[in-house]
Amino acid sequence: MNIRPVTQQEYEFINELCELSYHKPSQWIGYPRVESVDVLKAEVSEYNNTVDNCVKVIEHQLKPIGFTGYLHEVGDDEAYIIGPVFLETYHTIKKRQRNTNKTSDGVAF
Repeated sequence: MNIRPVTQQEYEFINELCELSYHKPSQWIGYPRVESVDVLKAEVSEYNNTVDNCVKVIEHQLKPIGFTGYLHEVGDDEAYIIGPVFLETYHTIKKRQRNTNKTSDGVAF
């Protein structure tokens, strides 16, 4: 996996992921949850910054699979993390199975 700066040619890809993350509850893990790349640009501009400077593409085998980044003003020591937001095929939630083995006093092992 690799993380690199976004290019303007990938804005449509970022837009698709924003829409997916905004409208599909199983994808709602990212912050800020925005409905489009234009709203993401507006959110980033609130920090006096640009998408090109703040957003990073996540790649797997040289193929874009998601994005992340930082909401921050240049020179800040702190930032909010953007996302991460992934394509559905790379967004997995594994449910942990409950341990049903219990001792006689009810303690799970």
